[in-house]
Amino acid sequence: MLLVCILLQGMIFSAVDSSVYADSPVLDQQQTQGNGSIWVDSVNKRWQTFTSGYTGYLSGVEIYKTKSYGNTGGIIAKIYTADGTKLLATQMIAARDEAGWLSVSFTTPPMLVRNVIYRLELSTVNVGSSGFGWYTANNNPYAGGSGHDIWSLDYQFKTYMLPDQSLSPSNSMIQSTALSMIANGTSTAFIDVQLKDVNNNDYTAGGDITLTTTLGTLDLVQNLGNGHFRAQFTSGTSTGLANVQAYFNGTLLKSLDISLQPGPFSVTESTISATPASVRADGNKQALITVVLKDDHRNSIAGKQVQLIADKGQSVIEAVYGTTNAAGQAQFVVSNVAAETVEYTAIEAESHTSLNQKALVTFTYDQVPAITLEADPLQPTYGNVDITVNAAVYGDYNTVNSIKWADGIREVVDFQTQGIEVVDRRFTVSSNGWYSVYVQDQSGNENVAYINISNILSVSDNADLAELQISGMGGQVPFAYSPLETQYAVTVSHDVYAIQLRVAAEDHGAVIHVNGSRVSDEESGTEYALAVGKNTFTIFVEAQDGKTHQTIVVDIWRADKQKDEDNDKHKDKKSDEVTSSGASAAIANVVTTPAPKIPVSINGQWFNEMATLNLETAKGITKATVYLDQHAFSQPLSQLQIPAQIRISLDNKVHQTTLIVPREALEVLRNNEATISLQTMQGQYSVPMRSLPYSTSSTEAHLVMGYSPEEVTTSIKQAAVQDGYQLVSEPMSFSVFLLDGGEIKQIEAAGVKAERLIFLPEGASNLPTTAVVSNKQGTRPVLTLFSEQNGVKAAAIPGFTNGAYALASQKSNFVDLKNRPWAQSAIEDMASRMILKGVDESHFQPEAWVTRAELATILVRALGLQEKPSKTNIKFRDIQKSDWFYRTVITAQQYGILTGYKDGTFQPDHAITRQEAIVALVRAMRIIIEESSRNESDITENLSTFEDQEQVAEWAREPLSWVIHTGALQGDGTNLLPHQRLTRAETAILVQRMLKNAKLIN
Repeated sequence: MLLVCILLQGMIFSAVDSSVYADSPVLDQQQTQGNGSIWVDSVNKRWQTFTSGYTGYLSGVEIYKTKSYGNTGGIIAKIYTADGTKLLATQMIAARDEAGWLSVSFTTPPMLVRNVIYRLELSTVNVGSSGFGWYTANNNPYAGGSGHDIWSLDYQFKTYMLPDQSLSPSNSMIQSTALSMIANGTSTAFIDVQLKDVNNNDYTAGGDITLTTTLGTLDLVQNLGNGHFRAQFTSGTSTGLANVQAYFNGTLLKSLDISLQPGPFSVTESTISATPASVRADGNKQALITVVLKDDHRNSIAGKQVQLIADKGQSVIEAVYGTTNAAGQAQFVVSNVAAETVEYTAIEAESHTSLNQKALVTFTYDQVPAITLEADPLQPTYGNVDITVNAAVYGDYNTVNSIKWADGIREVVDFQTQGIEVVDRRFTVSSNGWYSVYVQDQSGNENVAYINISNILSVSDNADLAELQISGMGGQVPFAYSPLETQYAVTVSHDVYAIQLRVAAEDHGAVIHVNGSRVSDEESGTEYALAVGKNTFTIFVEAQDGKTHQTIVVDIWRADKQKDEDNDKHKDKKSDEVTSSGASAAIANVVTTPAPKIPVSINGQWFNEMATLNLETAKGITKATVYLDQHAFSQPLSQLQIPAQIRISLDNKVHQTTLIVPREALEVLRNNEATISLQTMQGQYSVPMRSLPYSTSSTEAHLVMGYSPEEVTTSIKQAAVQDGYQLVSEPMSFSVFLLDGGEIKQIEAAGVKAERLIFLPEGASNLPTTAVVSNKQGTRPVLTLFSEQNGVKAAAIPGFTNGAYALASQKSNFVDLKNRPWAQSAIEDMASRMILKGVDESHFQPEAWVTRAELATILVRALGLQEKPSKTNIKFRDIQKSDWFYRTVITAQQYGILTGYKDGTFQPDHAITRQEAIVALVRAMRIIIEESSRNESDITENLSTFEDQEQVAEWAREPLSWVIHTGALQGDGTNLLPHQRLTRAETAILVQRMLKNAKLIN
């Protein structure tokens, strides 16, 4: 190790040089030829450039000089950079007089770098005649430099170096016998490392050599001597560059890269795929087929040509040849105009070998079929309607695969298991309603179209008469038709020699026969001659369906002339009075009991001889007629408190009871706001007189109650079987008639708020849960209060509707209520009353939302409302007569419970909110009970306890306040949640609370 002292700005620093140098100087550069000399002194400085052959310290130089002249004061040798701008070392020595080689050793040797040019400059201390000659040679014999640039010569010199023998990373070498190999895990190559020092000599000083690689493996390093080391490299199975690195004593020395290439392509490891796997077959949409070539070790193979072929079909390959990229991929674009599945095969072109794998592309016509439906005929018809299906599918090669139809609004998914196949693209329907048509094409595209058939006129089963009038020729015929009666017996005088019979059916499709002869509308009013005695007119009405019919028999007894004259003397006024049904009393096979006087209760006080009871028995059926004395009411009523409660009780076992209130008594009762209650052994009928549609031409009011006719009873029993409930009592009919202008008019529902009591039969096996009513609009449940009247269990039925009533028992067995105990009781109660129904026999779906149509049905059903006769045809654009909710929606509209929207729709399937439902509920309740609107202070007080009161719409504030006041609405304790959808469970609770608060149920 050489200690080098560096003088810098008057300060001496010592540093340890870690390089290794030769033990003794070695001759490096020399030029020994000479054929003359050049004078050198302090002024005439001479120099020679040379190229260092080593890196190391310049220990000294030798120059060949002539004899010295004069006193030179010493010879100065300087080492500069080649351009003479930087002085590297200076050394002065005493000059010898003799000629020959003069050695100069540098006290501070300069560091030279191999193959770099330096300048050696000589001069003397003194000037003048003192100096020496420096031998030269002409023609520049020294190739590594040149002499003074004035002449083309080189000076004679020698340089001695202490070479740097340290290891040189840059001079050291690493080599491989193969720089590219197959990545198969077995290919090998030798890795040789040659260590060199700074001067490119073999480095033999020893040290630790380590080899590493990023891919493949290396065995142990062998030392071959003279700085030469070797190890064997074995390729791995992964492609890429294996970076082999040589470390000397732990420091990176050299590295090289060996390219590991993939092997031959493998038919099993190479892949082919399609993206997307399904493409529209329109010739524009494309699928991308990607082929990846791999060797046995799944290495991607680049630069290989691949061919793509299709096994069949119409598909187009944009370019059938492709070259794999660095990832081994070759991509192809395919399209098609045919709906088909195409299989693609990839072939490696060089070997003409196919991949084992195939790619499948399904070209589809993914546009749904276009469907148009045509109905024939379009005009109203009693027959069927043919529906023609026109289906167009997309695609040159596409066809219709399947056409089905089903009734109602169906979705595509429904036709997976449902639907009827359409033959010849035509099917026939026989009833109105929506129909769904499903079309599937060959590609599996599906669509559903809808058509609404509304022109099929239903075949009616209505065999009722709208009119039956009999007028006499030569005298009067005391006849009044009642829809409840089918047998009539009428007595006329001898003067009535003929009658004119006018008859019309309610349904224009019905056929009427009188005594076997068909009577058309034009022929109605035909005259019939009367013989003395019994004249029977049999009126047979056959409904349009050909199955339903009714027969009305009118026996007209014409008196002979002599008896007629005798009867004029002893005429019985009662013979022409109106019977309980509004018809005349039959004169054949009738037993009439003398008419006793019976008491009447007025506000709890009994008054005798204010009514007359007449009993008539025919064919084992007893009918009672009670006549109120029209003159007996004024005085007691004037002395009693208004409103008056009139009660008439009969203990007789009768089939039917009719209470006849004459005009004068009717006026008195109306003025005293009287309610008449007619009680028999079967039940009680209470009617407020002011609620009757009375007019100045009204002469009598008839209140009729009793067992229902056989055909009505049969109809109710059939409804019970169909709807799954049991009857607990025999049906009883409750009706009100007004005799107006000689014509009896039945009051169906127009404002008559009556209450009916039906006494429970003794020994009934089932307790009733509700009551049902049957009239021309069908059979439906009604509100019912159960109580006891003088120890007898009774069902009270308030409401507007006349008709036949029966007690019924309905049981529910819903399995989805167990987790909702808070609603179970209300749901089961409302279901037992048939106000709410389940979605099927065992499920109620309590969390399902309630729609507007469902709420309309629930409220109409709850109050027992029936549709009002109206000259105005109420229509909604989104409701058809065939809809199950049609009549209840129309009825709800008529009563103002739920109305439509400005755009002419009702939106029956729209889920109703809590505030919308409550407004409808309040409107419904105010039809039954009298309740004034609440003032603003009450509204504010009731709503103020709820945090979300501001969310309540202005139109809903008063109804919500009323319901809160009744306790029916409680919210969640903190909020009313007015905009939240109402569930079926919540509806059951709300309706039950309102009906109980109104004392309409118990």
